[in-house]
Amino acid sequence: MIWAGVPSNKQNPERSIAIKSGTRDEAEGKWHQVKGKVKEIAGDLSGDPNLKAEGKKEGRAGEIQEKTGEIKKVVGK
Repeated sequence: MIWAGVPSNKQNPERSIAIKSGTRDEAEGKWHQVKGKVKEIAGDLSGDPNLKAEGKKEGRAGEIQEKTGEIKKVVGK
């Protein structure tokens, strides 16, 4: 399948990029932290305590995921 002019990895396997699990966890953890912070701010601005709490929860989960990724990189997974 070609999407936006870029061939998929199935059509062109030499273009496939392997991302280690630890690196992926770190990146996803940082992303969740950013999303959590945005939700916290939106909750503050809108006066929605549930949205703010959801943002804090997602931010903490992102921190844990990022740390997990760091540990995986040290251990070699």
